[in-house]
Amino acid sequence: MAFRNIFVSSPSYLYIDKNRLCIKQEFDQTKFDIEDINSLVLESRDSTISVYTLSQLAQYQVCVFVCNARHSPSGVLLPFCSHSRHLKALKSQINMTQEFKDSLWQAIIKNKLQNQAKVLQLFSKDKADYIFDLSNKVQPGDQTHTEANAASVYFEQLFGVGFARHQDNFINAALDYGYAILRGLISRTIVAYGYEPCIGIWHKSELNAFNLADDMIEPFRPFVDQFVFSMVERHQDFDVQAKRQLFAIVDSSVTVDEKKYNLNNAIDKVIIGLNQSIVNSTVILPHVKLTPIERFKFL
Repeated sequence: MAFRNIFVSSPSYLYIDKNRLCIKQEFDQTKFDIEDINSLVLESRDSTISVYTLSQLAQYQVCVFVCNARHSPSGVLLPFCSHSRHLKALKSQINMTQEFKDSLWQAIIKNKLQNQAKVLQLFSKDKADYIFDLSNKVQPGDQTHTEANAASVYFEQLFGVGFARHQDNFINAALDYGYAILRGLISRTIVAYGYEPCIGIWHKSELNAFNLADDMIEPFRPFVDQFVFSMVERHQDFDVQAKRQLFAIVDSSVTVDEKKYNLNNAIDKVIIGLNQSIVNSTVILPHVKLTPIERFKFL
């Protein structure tokens, strides 16, 4: 199982040598076995990487993120058709009924709201009980927009009155950064199980290549939220060090059906549950439970 998550923030030259990824910088050179690499973030826009290197990373299902001028993840390289029964999985995905998708979405949003309530409780914020009560009122397809109602309360309780997700500020930049990392890891796992990331359960935008990932990310978003709140609590700038710490979410522990896993294995368990749900036409999604962050990550 791959376990290394590499963050490249300085200008580097990346190449493959004897099945190892070599990262050459001005005064240093580091090598990693490709089979050990889980994800790679190229934060420095002055780095150079060859097509051959990218193809080798894709072959080993390494999730490669590239960043934009604001140093936030703007693209991800995913393996192509890595599943042996891709067409069979794709047909099952396309043939999901609306009633079944509504039931899946109900389970996903209920789980998300439970984790949001846990975040508020963790940081001694008000309205945790209110959000938890809302989680039990989510209807199939969330027809009463319980998720949106919860969000308006949740984010203001966590980040202060007047905060909104559309604002251009430190908090939203950090949230978007963390969500982008999760989105890429989830997309990679979706592809590994033969499904098409653009065909979603609730998200349906024709301009979005990751609709299904944006569905499955929901119970995991509060994991990023607690990381970002801890940064805000310490008045930390959103600099390279903060991004390294936020990227450390990939090493977090996540509880799935009362068992602890690292984030990658937790995502795998959830997508296995999605696969079983689609195959059996019944909701068999595991429960993702928020695990408090380890404080040492911020020392």
